[in-house]
Amino acid sequence: GSWCFLDFANKGTLERINTYIYSITGLLVLSTTVVFNIAVVYAVKRKPKRSASDIKRKRNEIFIIVFLFSIVTLFSICWVPLMVRMLINASSSDPKNGPEELLAVRMTISNAIVDPWIYIILRKENLIKISKLVQRVRKSGRLPTLCSTKESPGVCEVLTISTSRTGSTQL
Repeated sequence: GSWCFLDFANKGTLERINTYIYSITGLLVLSTTVVFNIAVVYAVKRKPKRSASDIKRKRNEIFIIVFLFSIVTLFSICWVPLMVRMLINASSSDPKNGPEELLAVRMTISNAIVDPWIYIILRKENLIKISKLVQRVRKSGRLPTLCSTKESPGVCEVLTISTSRTGSTQL
């Protein structure tokens, strides 16, 4: 009757205690991870840049920060719903085992599926390519758009950004 190895929809005292321990521990781990990642970002930002090698090191640290932020955000989005549902069920007099719990478990499982893709996509080489593309688009002042009309499928238009003297951007 449960979608999880931990029966968090049971009314038994032992199951509720286990549910509280599991969910509170999970939320503490997540909170601790967020706090430590914020400390890492703060420490990286505090170091002054002195030489060319320091600037290169800073660039590498930025890649690491982007990666950490992405992984922690994904982990939070996937795991917090389950932890919260477990706390709600353990606290209620009539715990449920319905679609909300199934969705929370599915989101938790999806973390294991999406994590490897984040590792692949956020490799340093890929971030450098994305950064160069963004710089090229900024310099040209042109934003490519993917558009297609019925008359001419596959045709892309290019929007030109012009900035007026008042500082507003017009497309």
